[in-house]
Amino acid sequence: MTRRFHVSKRATTEQDFQLPLHTQPVGSIKQLACVARMRPHAAERSRICDELAAHPGADPVLDPAPSKYFSAADADALVRDGSARVVPVDEIFRRPTRGSCRAFTVIEEKQKSDGTFYSRRRPIHYSPEHNAFARSTYKPVLPLRHVGHYLPIALADYCAVIDLRCGFFQIGLSDRAAECNRWRDASGRLLEMRRRNMGSVEAVEACQLFTSVVAGDPSVVLPQFAAPARVEVWVDGFMYFGSHDQVQRSLQLAKNNAEVLGFTFKEAVGDPIRRADFIGVCFDLEKHTVRVATKTRSKIPDVVPARMSAVQLEQLVGRLIFCSGVNQRPLVDYYLALKWAKRKCHALNVGALQPDDIVDIPTSALALLRRWAQDAVHVHKPRIIDSKAPFVLFTDATLENWGAVLVSPAQEVFLSGGAPASVHANTTT
Repeated sequence: MTRRFHVSKRATTEQDFQLPLHTQPVGSIKQLACVARMRPHAAERSRICDELAAHPGADPVLDPAPSKYFSAADADALVRDGSARVVPVDEIFRRPTRGSCRAFTVIEEKQKSDGTFYSRRRPIHYSPEHNAFARSTYKPVLPLRHVGHYLPIALADYCAVIDLRCGFFQIGLSDRAAECNRWRDASGRLLEMRRRNMGSVEAVEACQLFTSVVAGDPSVVLPQFAAPARVEVWVDGFMYFGSHDQVQRSLQLAKNNAEVLGFTFKEAVGDPIRRADFIGVCFDLEKHTVRVATKTRSKIPDVVPARMSAVQLEQLVGRLIFCSGVNQRPLVDYYLALKWAKRKCHALNVGALQPDDIVDIPTSALALLRRWAQDAVHVHKPRIIDSKAPFVLFTDATLENWGAVLVSPAQEVFLSGGAPASVHANTTT
């Protein structure tokens, strides 16, 4: 529906000096102790992620060039916090470089506790060679669901949200993996990452698994380590929900787990609460309602303009699709606007439309987009979806291609399509 490739907001030279680098002095978790608490299938997935992290990929770059996008000062910050390490010259002979990664920083927007927003730089290290190999041999197993799956949280009585502080940087890399993740800063110094890279394909699953351990997710840990409350995990954060007693005991469990296993939380563990933001949704457990969180809601215009750039259109429609999942609004209500926007996004994919090109929205689509934007920000009381409710399937086909869109009762959207399996199709029937 939307673009297949998105360009990260790489920090400019001016922003390198103005915006803070997101790094914290966090320790490395006790990975073997974590794996010992996992169910067999989860421990096997952790082993796969570890083995993959130590693979340099095909034709790796063994002598990386200095990165003009990563200053010596930023590299010093990572070294100070334990996420990276300068490689001494005499050590290169004992532990030769087996692969390298590219280093740069991107801009991200974060929300403060008072509701205001600020920008910061996040360090990214990734290896194209490693990721190409990983995509060809590895398929992640991640229980990250459509937002509609999480809405029943609002029907509980109490909840609590805990985030890891720099979660990826709490997961250590082995010496062999570090030898595949070397890079040079702008001054030419050779460094190696000693913690997980956000730019590695398998890093998300690894972080999800270890976060599930400290949270006591019963689908990952052995029964004796499971949390009393229900828990949902999303990469480096998790949410407990249930009765006051269940959430209270789960919070104590998480606190004890963090101390024993070496995890660092972003904030001190508090008490059960009745209102919290999680995965972009504001859950109000006192009124048992949900609403799109402020960060996303603030980016939806009060009145959709009749003209906007192609990239603004793509971002708007992407956010509205997400909001419809939160509010359980059938996408078919906005079908004509969605169909028109899909054509524009396709034009972006194939290069027929550039991100900065101005798009005039036709009157019929504009009216639907404006109604959609108004519906998107409403407070909503989740309804339990009947498992027997019908799915809606939209199909389209020509002699060259076919496509299908399947919409579930919970407003999950599944897309498929491509060229016919055989070019010898019978065209006479």
